[in-house]
Amino acid sequence: TVFPEPGLSILRSYEAHLIKLNRSQKTGNKNKVKKIFIVGDRWELVPLTIAAYNNHVEIFHQSGGDYTLGSKDNLYRNLISTLSEILVFK
Repeated sequence: TVFPEPGLSILRSYEAHLIKLNRSQKTGNKNKVKKIFIVGDRWELVPLTIAAYNNHVEIFHQSGGDYTLGSKDNLYRNLISTLSEILVFK
C-alpha cells in the first residue's frame, strides 16, 4: 500500500514511490514496477496514473469508456483512459 509522504503532493509522493521501487531493481531487487492495473475512475487515481505514465509504467484501465450523466468522474475517467495503454471493458 502506498500512502502520500508528509510534505509531498499526492502526485509527487506516488512518483517518489515508483522511482524508489524502480531504482531498487538496479541493486538486485526484482520488484520493478512494469505494469499497473487501475480499477475505477475516481480523482484519487489520477495522480497515480500520471506518476505511472511519467515513469514509463504500462497502464491498464478498467471502466474506460463508461459515462455517468452529470458526474465529474467522466473527466477523471477520460484522463486515466487517455494515459492508459490498454482499456478493459466490463
